[in-house]
Amino acid sequence: MYLRQMNSLALETAVPRRRLTPSDKGHSPLILVERRSKVRYPIIASAQCRGLKGRVILGSGQGTIRNISSEALMIETECSLADGGCAEVAITWPVLLDGQVNLRLLVVGRVLRIGDGCAAIAIEKYEYRTFGNHAASGRKHPD
Repeated sequence: MYLRQMNSLALETAVPRRRLTPSDKGHSPLILVERRSKVRYPIIASAQCRGLKGRVILGSGQGTIRNISSEALMIETECSLADGGCAEVAITWPVLLDGQVNLRLLVVGRVLRIGDGCAAIAIEKYEYRTFGNHAASGRKHPD
């Protein structure tokens, strides 16, 4: 009984909800449950992506990250991605490490959905890497 109450409480507190307002025309005043368990943060960052099927590259191209959370991201791209397939995304991180070193966030994940030139990708693995020149010293950082 105690575990059932704890699970119920965890579900109630973990799922963000919003009430419909009178401006939501055509809808009954019910509570809508948000499917995402994590908040997505808006971000505009350039990225390169590759769509994969096994070890075969379906396509690659440039894109722009629109939002990101610890579990998923949304990328606007014309890259060939397969719904349910694997994707690799290399994001040029907009903030320098220690104010001097360029960072790139490498993400591997599964394509959740595709539509309107955007793809939602569930993050399965990620890694930060340094790249480019050190701003302060002017020397090249080994990749």
